[in-house]
Amino acid sequence: MNELGVTIKKLRKEKKLTLAQLAGDRLTKGMLSLIENGKAQPSMESLRYIAGQLEVEVTALLHNQSLEQKRALLLQAEEMMKEATDVFREKTQEEILEELLLLLAPQMDRIQGSYFEEVRLMDLWMRARCQLKLGFDLQEYKKVLGKYEEVHAFTYVIKGYSFLCWNAYEERDYKSVLEFLLQGEQVMNDHEFMVDDLVKLDLYYNLALAYGALNDSKQTEVYTSKAMELSKRNRIYYRLEDFYRLMFSRAVEMEDQEKSRLYLTKLRLLDELAQNFQMHTFLMYATAHYANYIEKDYRKTIMLLEDFLPILEEKRGKGSLVSPLFQVEQAYAHWQLAETQQVIDVLATLYLPEFQYHPFDLVYLYFGFAIRAAAYHALGNHERAKQDILYAHNGCLSFADSKYKSFIVETYGKIMK
Repeated sequence: MNELGVTIKKLRKEKKLTLAQLAGDRLTKGMLSLIENGKAQPSMESLRYIAGQLEVEVTALLHNQSLEQKRALLLQAEEMMKEATDVFREKTQEEILEELLLLLAPQMDRIQGSYFEEVRLMDLWMRARCQLKLGFDLQEYKKVLGKYEEVHAFTYVIKGYSFLCWNAYEERDYKSVLEFLLQGEQVMNDHEFMVDDLVKLDLYYNLALAYGALNDSKQTEVYTSKAMELSKRNRIYYRLEDFYRLMFSRAVEMEDQEKSRLYLTKLRLLDELAQNFQMHTFLMYATAHYANYIEKDYRKTIMLLEDFLPILEEKRGKGSLVSPLFQVEQAYAHWQLAETQQVIDVLATLYLPEFQYHPFDLVYLYFGFAIRAAAYHALGNHERAKQDILYAHNGCLSFADSKYKSFIVETYGKIMK
């Protein structure tokens, strides 16, 4: 539909301007006629000129004709961004984000951020470029957050601060992680009745994770409690699995048998209810983790994973982002059973997924490299042992203390002495 041309022609006639008068000295009558009849598209520079001649904002020309198009584009872009963050995606994250940029690129020079759909497209564009390492300007992104505030989209302001927090995780700047989230919390407190409950739960979850990364158990409990209260009060079950996973992991870390068993049971009940493979995958991981660190039944762990990992590979492929965590779990069981060669075999392809940023996961993966280093050391391969333990030790230095970090440091001392 030629809504842009129709809008220009309508405004020209309302202003009682001829084609020549509107064209002025920057356009020809013929080109303007083509634009009005939908046979040519003006550049952004020409569009600004036409708007100036008509004494209106550019958005007055674009808004009506493009709003539905922008909404359709936004729906497509949102689906692509959602796919990019799916742990079990079929394409790589880079491929999806590159496709997203190709989709948005033709529109970006026409987007002013005058209404929500445009602001959101600007947001997704900047996020995709950031994640692809194509450049990111924090101050420019904060301007986008300001535009969200102008259209009273406070929910998206908070989502924006959550995005910034994960960027800070990537840089291992945990102080900034917390600062961004606390800024988001301030926006939520100032506009509480205009913020979606699901976004509040996201924020509470991210704050609990952030304080967990700083080893602040008290504040982790505070935000977990806030989330649970909100969920019960409004009968919302969103993020329930994530909070149970978080509390399960913390309980195992503290070797709290009662709480570990409680949260594993809750995860099992959720899995039965949801019938979702991603949720089931974490349940299998949690069950193996519980067998290793609470039950200390290492043979059980090995048998469980020997049964489940072929299913995971069949459904999601060997490159699944969760595979390394399972490898570490399996290797730890072999290590505790003094099956040194099996440790080497299981961890032969261990790697750090590129988009794995949180200290909880990273320290456990570095722990895997330390186990492999210890196994190489036991088998007399001291060069490989040094390579692995240096990688693990240097990688975990900025993390809060944990039993996994302690193992890394102790193994480093034994190998490097």
